[in-house]
Amino acid sequence: MKGLFCDGSKAKTNEEYLQILKKRQRRMYGLLAAGLLTMVLSVILNMLLKEQVSTRQTCFIMGLGTGLSLGSVIEMWRLRRIMGSEERLKQGRLKEVDEREIEVRSRALLATAKMMLVIIYILGVIGGLFIEELVEICLLLSCIFLFSYMLFQKYYGKKL
Repeated sequence: MKGLFCDGSKAKTNEEYLQILKKRQRRMYGLLAAGLLTMVLSVILNMLLKEQVSTRQTCFIMGLGTGLSLGSVIEMWRLRRIMGSEERLKQGRLKEVDEREIEVRSRALLATAKMMLVIIYILGVIGGLFIEELVEICLLLSCIFLFSYMLFQKYYGKKL
């Protein structure tokens, strides 16, 4: 999700870019910790509040934690791989500061935001009628946001 959660860098040298990647890697450790805490919360809820919390709810929370943990581990692996090679470091830096790539990310985010405004409106109407379904709609909303960002990024990548 390049560009969505990490703003572009203006690093002029590989050393500056390496420092930026190290900061991003530290953020990934924070996300990993949040994911693991979410998984622990799921287990605690299942053990302590078994009657009040459904299996579906605890599995949902466990899935969120697992996804966050796995995503952060994959990103940490990718960052280590880039930091381990001078050639990959240079390629990553040049790609990240490329004006075309910056414009692609900008347009993709703008188009996604417009789309999300429409969907949030629909969510407000539907959510007001069916409160129980609100969780599923919010999850769908998150998936639509991430998927549309990827689609628009590819679209503008070919167009520009």
